[in-house]
Amino acid sequence: MEKVMSEVNKHFALIGKRLKDKNGNTMFAKTTLSSEEKGIMKQYINAAAETFVAELAPQVTYYKNGDAMVIKFENSRWADGENGITVPFEGNFMGYVIAYVSNAVLRMTETELAQKYAADMANHIAAAIKLSYHKTPPASSNKSLADMTGEIIID
Repeated sequence: MEKVMSEVNKHFALIGKRLKDKNGNTMFAKTTLSSEEKGIMKQYINAAAETFVAELAPQVTYYKNGDAMVIKFENSRWADGENGITVPFEGNFMGYVIAYVSNAVLRMTETELAQKYAADMANHIAAAIKLSYHKTPPASSNKSLADMTGEIIID
């Protein structure tokens, strides 16, 4: 969680260096958070993680949110070895959480800047969805549709 808060602060510091007040002074060159703001930031991070998990719910097998976030996925659908997607997927998750928190904070005062982070959120979740549904080719089988079992009942 601290890593995410640190990354968000870096984004805000970058933005603050470019925003000027009426006198031409930068709005903030270094961002510091009070304990109350850190608590709110954690709420935003948790909300971002929960939203991300909800978007990928069919693939999620385990989710725990606290000081460390743990999300486990149905890995059998992912490509293995060199084509594995764990590293870029984690990057998309971090990018999504950072964009979500940045967007939530900036929407209060800088709506134009918030739109950039909203677009980042959409891009990260779209990429994560594409990565998580990347399948390995199915195993071949000599079975056909005639071998299927089950029933459908419509009342």
